[in-house]
Amino acid sequence: MGQAILLQQLGINESFKILPTIPVNNPAGERIYYLIPDGTGNWARKQAGLEADSFEQLDKRHQGNFRPTVRLLKYWNRQSGGLPEEDWEWLALKVFQQMEACPSVVGAIAKFFARCPALLVHPSFDFSPEGIELKKRWGTATLERARATLEAAATQAQTAIRYEEQGEFENAIAAWRQIFKEI
Repeated sequence: MGQAILLQQLGINESFKILPTIPVNNPAGERIYYLIPDGTGNWARKQAGLEADSFEQLDKRHQGNFRPTVRLLKYWNRQSGGLPEEDWEWLALKVFQQMEACPSVVGAIAKFFARCPALLVHPSFDFSPEGIELKKRWGTATLERARATLEAAATQAQTAIRYEEQGEFENAIAAWRQIFKEI
């Protein structure tokens, strides 16, 4: 049974997950996928090389803001009790692939929160690397809770940006804190 190890240093809000990875090759010796723990005690397939290449391409398209945005969104996801962490980067990848270029982290976060809730429940949207329908993978209750949490964050992000545009920076900070709490 595969398990992930979470390393977190006391007093620091950053953590690192170490996942055992089993490479699987085809008969010609070419890497076709990896097996990694899925968070439920089973193994999940991850396509070889897809994420690293896609992350690099998205980071260039979003002017270097994709990776920092994903780090903030992963922090938010952990704090909000959202979706299983093993799926979070894949979700961000799929949402940002459909998004126009974002020249700022703030804009990228707001657009992610605004687009993600509808995609989670859209019948044709499947972002899981194994091709498993989201309701089967997480269950309807988890999916609905995630959608509602993302919608609330989207509303709060729009409020924060509106305050920033009006020069009301104290109110903007308070609105962002409603989303991210204390970082």
